[in-house]
This record gives sequence, structure tokens and C-alpha cells, in this order.
Amino acid sequence: MKGSTPNIGIGQTQCWLGHLNVLQEIVHRSFATALVFEDDVDWDVDIKYELALVSPLIRQVWSCDGGDDDKTLFGSCWDILWLGHCGDIIASDALSVWDYTSLPSGFYQENDDQLTPFPARTRMVHVSQGPICTYAYAVTNKSAAKLVQMVGDGVDETTSTQFRLWCQNGRLRCITVSPELFHHHKSKGQLSSNIALVEGWEMAEVPIETDFTKNIRYSSRCSSRAGRDASCEDST
Repeated sequence: MKGSTPNIGIGQTQCWLGHLNVLQEIVHRSFATALVFEDDVDWDVDIKYELALVSPLIRQVWSCDGGDDDKTLFGSCWDILWLGHCGDIIASDALSVWDYTSLPSGFYQENDDQLTPFPARTRMVHVSQGPICTYAYAVTNKSAAKLVQMVGDGVDETTSTQFRLWCQNGRLRCITVSPELFHHHKSKGQLSSNIALVEGWEMAEVPIETDFTKNIRYSSRCSSRAGRDASCEDST
């Protein structure tokens, strides 16, 4: 990465290099699409159902100029598909679908633990407005190559912030799924996500008293330990 900025320290630079290495590998191996996620993320045991449910909405949100002949599940007219995050502003023209795996309470838990009203049992897909956290995102081969070039030209912010700015200024075509399908899992005794601390948006906390994953119904991580569908949602 060219140049330097006071907003990016050694830890953030290492994080950037990790993302850059993955993106270069996607291009090198000619993967049509790829999902990039942090190693401590979690998802619902019905993730395949959820992805199939939102795929038609993703294709509707961003269609290719002059028509879309792409018959793949998620289309290919986007640059970043933001599947794992810790909050985004819901666009006024968001598409929605009933989803039994989504939040039953009618509230979405934000990154700062604030509860925001959100339609119960609903999943929304919309053009990204201001997503934060890069827990999981998908790219196409074309957009991976585009990102490699953009990062090579120099960056001014941490990974998630820079991606968000590129989405907001139109350099990238970005789509968000809300509530997120992937979220950081916190294990008992853990202070915080390593990536979160590196990126500087979450301060160290008191040790976690129990395993939990925000905004996920039946956690795959908790279910794998329990041997059955297990909810380990945050109790706050």
C-alpha cells in the first residue's frame, strides 16, 4: 500500500495485508465469487436457507446495465455483498422478505448494544448506506481485482471504514443484508474481537460471562458444542 496515514497503525496495516492477500488469491485462482470472513464469526444453522431466501432480492437491488443474463444465484452486478456486519442504515427502498430465522423480538442489537426497532421475522436487502464491521463479505472475481487495484493506489482508513467510504461515494456497488447473516461470536472469558481491537472501533471490555452471538437465532458454534439447535444470543 502506498503512502502512510495517521489513521492506520501497524495492527491496521497487518489487517489490510490480510484482506489484500485474500483478494489477490481470489483473482489468482479465478474464483467467480468468494466469501471472505473473520475466523471468529458465527452464523445460523439454517444459513443455506437464509442465503437462498435473500438471493432473489440481491438480484433485484442491483441489476446489470442493459439487462442481466447472469443466471447465477446471487448475480454478479455488485462489488461487495455485505453479509456480516454490525449495523447499517436501512435504505428507504429496501426489499424485505419474511424469514422465520430472523429476529423474533422486533429489536436489532447495535454494535454499542443499543436496541433499535426492527420488523420481527424480517430480512431486508438494500444498497449499502453506512455499514460497519467486515465480519463477512462476498466479492466477485472482477470486484476482487478492482479492490486490489484500489488498495494498491493507497488507503486512508481501516479496512471496514475504507470499504464503507468506497460504497458511499459510489466507487463500489455494495449491497447489505439486514439483519446480518454472519456476526462475531464471543466466547466465555473473552474480552473482545481481535480484529475489532486492531481496527480501533471497540474498546476492551470486562470478560464475557457466557458464550453468545448477537442477532443470530441458532448459533452454529453453540449448536456444535450442544449437539442440538442452541440459541446463545446476548441476553442484554
